[in-house]
Amino acid sequence: EAGMKTLQQIAVPLKQTSLTGISGTANEITTRLTTKQLRLKELEGIVREQVTNRQIAGLLPIVIELLSLKPDRPEVQKLKERLEKRAADLLEARDAAFKRGVQQLSEQQYAEVLTTLNTVSEEVWDLQLQELETKASDLLHQLNILRDNIASTISDNQFVHLLPVVEECLALNPRQSDLVKLKQDLLARETRLNADN
Repeated sequence: EAGMKTLQQIAVPLKQTSLTGISGTANEITTRLTTKQLRLKELEGIVREQVTNRQIAGLLPIVIELLSLKPDRPEVQKLKERLEKRAADLLEARDAAFKRGVQQLSEQQYAEVLTTLNTVSEEVWDLQLQELETKASDLLHQLNILRDNIASTISDNQFVHLLPVVEECLALNPRQSDLVKLKQDLLARETRLNADN
């Protein structure tokens, strides 16, 4: 604002004059300052509105731009520090959730992986998390389809080709006690049939 007031004092015929050591004429500098002043007011409005509505997701880049235009703002500097801490905390939580999700996936706990990943804020999702979620979802879907096929086959009393399906399902998750027992029953049934033959 002080720069604008100073430039307004320049006589009109001199506003197009270039001086050595100064980049741009008075008119060009006035245009740049006007643009920056308008952007500053716009950013202040955005920050005020988002803070009032507690919508702080994605606010950090706006606050950084605001400070680049007007750095002598202690309250905005404090807001920036709080937003940076929040961003660091979100990243730390994301990394911990990813590590926990990878561990759960290795333990074939697919639903737990999805539950863990759902705790991560959308602001910090990345390709790694997306890939882990896709992999866990696919394996859980595959497991559920196999279990549905097994249930359907049992209800139709079609035990002949059931053992390979049960083994495939147990390969996805060996901690399914009902299928472990079913596998034992099917092996015993197969042994009896072989003995009868």
